[in-house]
Amino acid sequence: MSDNYTIERQENGIIRATAHTDPSLEMAMEMVRKISGRENSLLRLIDFRGTTVDLAMPAQQQVSAVIKRTDEHPVRTAFLVDNQLSLGRIRQYMSYREDETILREVFTDEDEAVAWLLE
Repeated sequence: MSDNYTIERQENGIIRATAHTDPSLEMAMEMVRKISGRENSLLRLIDFRGTTVDLAMPAQQQVSAVIKRTDEHPVRTAFLVDNQLSLGRIRQYMSYREDETILREVFTDEDEAVAWLLE
């Protein structure tokens, strides 16, 4: 596991990935591969608080290319951010990927993110 992030399964079934440094393209792709490769990873909380997500569109497209579906049911992914740049970049990424059946939402409040994942 990288020192740049941690991935854990919480008691409520959510796979939580927490970034400890600003994500590079390589780090983001590695996180996606490791999360997608876990069994029963349909509920995902990606916590970018304390970091800044500043991946441009070409990098976002590369990250999207490695995402794989592991179940026939929709995957729900909640992104948790605490700054405007990260919020904008995640929204940009979501608009690019809106054609997929994977449900994504961005939050600044953890309780709201978890509630959305579990609804």
